[in-house]
Amino acid sequence: MGCVLLLGTLSRLSNSAARPEAPCSTLESLAHDPDFDSHSRRLQPNAVDVCSSRIRRLVGCCDDECIFVGQIRAIFQHDSEFQAIAPMLAKQTSLLIMGRGYQHATCLEAALKIKELSYLHSEGILAGELKHGPLALIDESMPVILVMTQDSIYPKVRSALEQVTARKGAPIIIANDTDPSFDDGRHRVIRVPRTVDCLQGILNIIPLQLLSYHVAIARGCNVDMPRNLAKSVTVE
Repeated sequence: MGCVLLLGTLSRLSNSAARPEAPCSTLESLAHDPDFDSHSRRLQPNAVDVCSSRIRRLVGCCDDECIFVGQIRAIFQHDSEFQAIAPMLAKQTSLLIMGRGYQHATCLEAALKIKELSYLHSEGILAGELKHGPLALIDESMPVILVMTQDSIYPKVRSALEQVTARKGAPIIIANDTDPSFDDGRHRVIRVPRTVDCLQGILNIIPLQLLSYHVAIARGCNVDMPRNLAKSVTVE
């Protein structure tokens, strides 16, 4: 049942205007499926059954166990690590969150949540465009989070890491738990499980959303009633 909840996210990803350099072939096949292209068909029970079975195969689910759900639970077990990072970020006035491909959307979502909850200026940056402006902001005092999971454009994101560290930046890195590149302890790393490229963002956003919550608490913000926000759209 948990996999069915991913339908909306998969649909938005497949229709996203910002396509990654090497998109997931499985998601591409889903994107051309009429059950995914038509909103009305997605709402039909038989279409949901078809789609959910395909999603189960995509994320390694069977009737008895869902690997993807287990990966989500594993991330929540590291919440104390996010709490430890939050006080340092809470003292800042700005925060940059960088990523490429599918993870650019992850960065935008994370920046939005930090703004909403903690009132800390945050910006989601496309890591492939650092030299078009954002790189001028990087120094030893600018906090940076870099989403660097092992997808098809991993080498290009590593280039962004090198550019940031060359300017004395010390980014917090979101990396897969299968990635040995950061075992040397030179960087502060938040580990997440690895899944297929097109679903990796669902796992990556969880620590960032938890981090936004803990930053807001550290700044004394009321996370249940963010200021100036409406729960529904009432005007055009």
